[in-house]
Amino acid sequence: MQDSESIHSLAPYWYCNVNFDLEILYLVSRAYSDAAISITVTSLTDFLSFIVGALTPIPCVSIYCMYTGVAVGFIYLWHITFFGACLVSSL
Repeated sequence: MQDSESIHSLAPYWYCNVNFDLEILYLVSRAYSDAAISITVTSLTDFLSFIVGALTPIPCVSIYCMYTGVAVGFIYLWHITFFGACLVSSL
């Protein structure tokens, strides 16, 4: 999105008295409702594939898959909780 497009999309809110807190919460909840299913499915399949990869008898591959599986699980929880809170507080 170009700068001029973002300014024009915000222009109607400059002229009227709008509660921006409710608008931000609505936009973030709408974004999460659209993206939550795909984030969950992708993270779950990645997590499971790395955990299955951790069962391999090759030690270096097993350690890599174990750490990466835990990292994918942590990043999923981070995106669902902390990232959204930081996004709302920065707006």
